[in-house]
Amino acid sequence: MAHLRHLPFRRDLNAEAARQWALEESGARAARDIDVFVEQLQTMGWASGKVLLSSAERAPYRVEAGADLASDLAQALAAGAGGADGGSAGGGNGGSGAAVA
Repeated sequence: MAHLRHLPFRRDLNAEAARQWALEESGARAARDIDVFVEQLQTMGWASGKVLLSSAERAPYRVEAGADLASDLAQALAAGAGGADGGSAGGGNGGSGAAVA
């Protein structure tokens, strides 16, 4: 979201095209900057891995995901229930969802 504030104004785009461009550009900038951001968090002593939140802490957030979320979740749950090695349930969601405040 912070990237959106630093994008230039595009007079050549209508409102919908500008919105789409801004979302894509912000996403690209966030992806480009994530490694530096995580390194800065770790240097400052912040937890940067997986963090478990209580129900009350999760309440302000929702998940926006593509149509594959239900099948990804079902596969992860099935792998977790059937895995005898006690390991990870499946290695991530492949970018199909994002937490939104």
